[in-house]
Amino acid sequence: ASLIQAMYQGQGMDGFEIRQPSMNPVMVGPLKVQMITEYRGLNLVGRVLRIENTGKAAAVLNEQTIAPGNAVAVSVAKHELAEGEVTTAYIITPSGQIAASSVGGRP
Repeated sequence: ASLIQAMYQGQGMDGFEIRQPSMNPVMVGPLKVQMITEYRGLNLVGRVLRIENTGKAAAVLNEQTIAPGNAVAVSVAKHELAEGEVTTAYIITPSGQIAASSVGGRP
């Protein structure tokens, strides 16, 4: 919860490196999704996403539509977007480094 709060407030957090990647937006159906900021820690990765509804109808956002299945926390500023509306989503997932080091029982 404290990581999502830091991401929401745009503040740093001990143990996390903040990156602002210059990534192009991707289209997920009528939604234009772009990562704004990434908080990378040893065990967790937090991502701040900008989501815009480019469709002609309202779009309803939920955890299943915007977050990967391994997400440990998801917070969306606005769950229903009218045509042209924009919201921000905050998603926390496990860091890939930890999962990769435990594959196959290897140390």
